[in-house]
Amino acid sequence: MSRIKTSLEEHLKFWLIENKDTAIRILKWLALASLIGFLVGLVTVIFQIGLIESIGILGSVKVLWVLFFLPPLGLFLSGLLTGYVAPEARGSGASEIIKAYHERATTRIRVIFTKLIASIITITFGGSAGREGPVIQMGGSISTNTGKKLGVSFADRRILTLCGMSAAFSTVFLSPLAGALFSCEVVFRDDLEYYGLLPASVSSLVGFITRRLLLPERLIFVTIPEYAFEPIHILYFLVLGVCCGLVGSVYIKILHHLDELFLRWDRPEYIRTLVGGVLTSFIALALCILSVLSNLDFSEGFRIYSLGWETINLLIESPLYFPLVFLMFLLIAKILATAATIGTGGSGGIVSPSLFIGAVLGVLIGVFLGFNPGVMAIVGAVCLFAAIAHIPITGTLMCGEIFGFEFIIPAILVGVIGSWIQREDSIYRTTLISRRKPLKVAHKYRIIK
Repeated sequence: MSRIKTSLEEHLKFWLIENKDTAIRILKWLALASLIGFLVGLVTVIFQIGLIESIGILGSVKVLWVLFFLPPLGLFLSGLLTGYVAPEARGSGASEIIKAYHERATTRIRVIFTKLIASIITITFGGSAGREGPVIQMGGSISTNTGKKLGVSFADRRILTLCGMSAAFSTVFLSPLAGALFSCEVVFRDDLEYYGLLPASVSSLVGFITRRLLLPERLIFVTIPEYAFEPIHILYFLVLGVCCGLVGSVYIKILHHLDELFLRWDRPEYIRTLVGGVLTSFIALALCILSVLSNLDFSEGFRIYSLGWETINLLIESPLYFPLVFLMFLLIAKILATAATIGTGGSGGIVSPSLFIGAVLGVLIGVFLGFNPGVMAIVGAVCLFAAIAHIPITGTLMCGEIFGFEFIIPAILVGVIGSWIQREDSIYRTTLISRRKPLKVAHKYRIIK
């Protein structure tokens, strides 16, 4: 025991006396990362409670034709708010924080409150958008402004930005491992920000714990299909990976072309978002008509509204619930509705719609190949997003944490293949290829000031 005690004393002396600067830096980042994780967790809880309380408006509407007027109204209000208060809060939000990270910029505090309210309005009133983009932007804003208030250097503020993004991803999807890696993987396509990985991991874990303590929630509330990987399955997932890359490429181009088109349109922000809401309603109307023709309930067409997690759960548990023709049009409709919502300036994320699109694609490919469509829906959901954002490792961990670690092998396979299929573009066009080389399309991304 005396030897052990002596050894511990020697190590403690080394760290606290001979290596004091390193010890102080470690303690500093543990404190800063934990603070950011806690603050982002609180904001996520506030955002989620506000969303839960307000999204009931869709369920309380009994007259179906009223639902067609909700997206135009919601997107109009969202555009009115972002246009006059914080124009940088338009769109998904994640691209703006990645841009701020690369340019060593600090986002304004008003963005946090603007993004929170505008996103709740957009999603509540049926806009095809998710929660993660707003929370990532709010998390990045919290981290950069906290760092500024504490007087930390620009270099340390960049690390704090990574902490905020990771905590945001972790708290939204309840996946601390994926959240820890997300920010370090998403800022570059071919590089990884290793120096920010440890603080981001701490922030992700603290944010996750804060969220679970204050607001426990399940993203998946159905039975996950049993799955055991076999080598022959590589062929099925190879096809799914190629399809995720191709469909993801189309999804990216439609969304960003519409975004560029409306940015060039010299009209107030609320007019542009109003048009986006009208387009979303027309897409829903077309899908409602198709649902009747497919012997489904008329209201099935409204599945393209809001987050879409109910549909993702349904596709996992009962992948053959919808006719295949309806599923094909549901895939197209969700892509167009998301482009109409986010591309015209509506405030919301693109991850949840991407999971929806990937789940539908997975079911279609599974039925076509004669392989478990429920399993293909799970892998397709996460990996389509991983492919379009070039984050295959994050996607793999996310798939394991949400659905079960038995899905890790197919997830890494599909995510990597999908990323390589459309490696010349990204859903986040402020992402750089590496520390020295921007994406070819990155210069097209601009923000209305």
